[in-house]
Amino acid sequence: MTNFKVREAKREQLKLRIALSGVSGSGKTEGALRLATGIGGNICVIDTEDRRSLYCADRFQFQHIEFVPPFSPESYIEAIEIAEDIAEVIIIDSLSHEWEGEGGLLENVSNTPGNAFVAWKPVTPRHQRLIEKIKRCKTHIICTLRSKEAYEIVDEGGKKVPKKMGLKPIQREGMSYEFTVLLNLDISHKATGDNDHTGLFPYNDWQEITINTGKRLLEWANSGEVYIPPAPASPPAKPQYLTPERIQKLLNAFAEFGVTKADIEKRIEVPITEITPAIKANLDAIYREISGAFAKTPDIVFKHFPKDESAPGDPLPDPADEYRPGSLYYLLKEIKRVKDALKKATGTDDAYYAEIAGYQIEEAGALRPCKKSKEITPDFRKILLEKLQQILAEAKAEKPQDTLV
Repeated sequence: MTNFKVREAKREQLKLRIALSGVSGSGKTEGALRLATGIGGNICVIDTEDRRSLYCADRFQFQHIEFVPPFSPESYIEAIEIAEDIAEVIIIDSLSHEWEGEGGLLENVSNTPGNAFVAWKPVTPRHQRLIEKIKRCKTHIICTLRSKEAYEIVDEGGKKVPKKMGLKPIQREGMSYEFTVLLNLDISHKATGDNDHTGLFPYNDWQEITINTGKRLLEWANSGEVYIPPAPASPPAKPQYLTPERIQKLLNAFAEFGVTKADIEKRIEVPITEITPAIKANLDAIYREISGAFAKTPDIVFKHFPKDESAPGDPLPDPADEYRPGSLYYLLKEIKRVKDALKKATGTDDAYYAEIAGYQIEEAGALRPCKKSKEITPDFRKILLEKLQQILAEAKAEKPQDTLV
């Protein structure tokens, strides 16, 4: 069943994601507090700037979280989760420390041995989790970003020279696209829109940020219908595992043949506690192979095991053709394996059966082919195998189990 639904597109209310970018002294902190005051509700400032937001505490009312190093994405997420329980507007002042601050991502990468690909591989998912937390936060969020000069290498008169391209936020490339609006501030504390989805801040239309600016942004955010999130998808059905009692019976049954818990887990490729009915069916097949009249040794059986994509009761594939039931090699190996059992059950030498199959048993127990081996037909091999199975079945005190538990 699909969880996707098609409906008519309508403008919906949303939570604001605002970024203020500028150099030191451009008024990012006070501008963020003005916007938050205009948006309304309780305000909480997550302060990475050595308590600099407290300079404005005599003019604005807000809660304060002092954020000290390390400035890891996980610490930012933790601070946001605390703030969203007590405030309607969160100010992160500043988000740039997650990128280049003490304990930030760039420091993590520089301290990781190996090439850049190896260093960035674990860092990128951590940064992405912070972005997702900001995007899905249940409150309005205002982030301040430090700025620095951006340069681009250009060709001038046949020479490659750096050229100033203006200011850019100190954060990972593409971060600005995650916000509803990014406002660039100049040293006169005026802002212009950059990547603006609201239409309230035309590019190069520099305007002062006031409490009224926050009110205008809130009016735009609330201009649509109330957003009703879709019902959560039904959780996937939990797999059915064997009970601890059945698992212990299974372990006891295999232990009689020297098969350990580690052997089983290596073969089935899951912990012993995660045996499903399908895996159990395959283990039953293995047990029959090592406990039957013509038993294979556990070291052969536990070489291969299919993952849990086969249906319960499916035949267990054996990739080694030489051990496939019905093949001549399989038959001869089984004759060798049951030599002692035949002699004990019948009091006769099993060389007779080996010779019928075209082999002679040497003193060391090895099988040596003779001319008759080329004359054996599949039908005759089947008859011989059935005869050997009958002899062994009569010698056994009890028949082997079909299933373990």
